[in-house]
Amino acid sequence: MIDIEILGDQVKNLIPNLPEHVGRARLVATFVSLRRACDLGYKNDVFRQMRKGERDKYLQILAAESPFSHEGPKDNTPEGNWVAGYYFNNALLRIAALAEIGLKYLYEQYTSRKAPQRDYWRLAKWYESEFSTKITHLNRTRQEINDFKHEHANRRQRKLETIGEGLAALGELNKLMDRVASNNRLKLTAAQRKT
Repeated sequence: MIDIEILGDQVKNLIPNLPEHVGRARLVATFVSLRRACDLGYKNDVFRQMRKGERDKYLQILAAESPFSHEGPKDNTPEGNWVAGYYFNNALLRIAALAEIGLKYLYEQYTSRKAPQRDYWRLAKWYESEFSTKITHLNRTRQEINDFKHEHANRRQRKLETIGEGLAALGELNKLMDRVASNNRLKLTAAQRKT
């Protein structure tokens, strides 16, 4: 499994080199959410596997209390698993959004054409072909988020739910963002040579 500390170091190195509009703050928030899920002991979606009556009971407790208070729920309790899952799912939403932002940026920089809107899959295929790399976990994250938006929660099977898969998706995102940062550095160097 990928180490969260290594991913954190990658994010720290990316921050000063990413263009502002690509989402430096969003990348940090993504890492912080995934780090918090790890710190809370998230392994997989335990809460969703509970029976409806049990889930409803703990959701009532969570709604009555502040699950995000300083103390928060204890690890390995249903409430703690829910909060850990919250941070994990928050990271997935951000990973999917940043992947699309990064892919659009690279596409436009490399092709000098406007990126196709709302066509993640075309951009993903272009990226994999252009850079001879696979983005398996990013693609699964994107599918998970689309299912979350469009499918009835009890009918769907998760495409990506373990902490290892989430860490792998962030690793792929960091590589994508490193390409964005490298391209940005080249542009800045070229602009400095002209002045």
